[in-house]
Amino acid sequence: MDTEQLNKYKERLETWNSTDKYLNELKFLGCLIDPRRGQRILDYGCGIGTAINSLSKKYDAFFQGYDKFEYWNAKSKPDWFISEIEEHKYDKIFFMHSLAHIPEVQNIIRKLLLRNLSKQGEIIVITPNKEFNDYFKEKIKDSNYKKDETVIEHFSYESLSKLFTDLNFEIVFAGRFGKMVKNIFERLFLKAVIRS
Repeated sequence: MDTEQLNKYKERLETWNSTDKYLNELKFLGCLIDPRRGQRILDYGCGIGTAINSLSKKYDAFFQGYDKFEYWNAKSKPDWFISEIEEHKYDKIFFMHSLAHIPEVQNIIRKLLLRNLSKQGEIIVITPNKEFNDYFKEKIKDSNYKKDETVIEHFSYESLSKLFTDLNFEIVFAGRFGKMVKNIFERLFLKAVIRS
């Protein structure tokens, strides 16, 4: 992304991250993660850091965020942001609306599993539901619908679960939540641990 595209995407994130819907999803994310004192937690695809800023005010854990794009200049870059994921271990790694934007996501998760997730570590995901997205895109033909050019692949409940089981994770729980139309929920969530 060039600078102009990056700034436009940052504006889009700022607008979305201030909505009631997103703020309610952050509360749910906190329950899914259940951060504990001293735990190391990584937000993979942290964007502008709304999730980290919210969670770090409520929980006494060590949060870091990684994103392939840096939305700050050197002087304003937050302390929690890392440009590269270090070789240390995390107790929990979460993907809040970022999984669909990651190219070769299976390889990325495999690397995190091998290098960065502690032995009893957890992966937590909240992501848009492909079926819900397809419904709006194809059935309603909503004139306000704007395709997000940074999305690589939206996940269905089945494909999200398969992604992690294929990588030797055990699904602790997974489900759907949020707005519903035609019995299709807007969001998917998942918590997974390494299969022993």
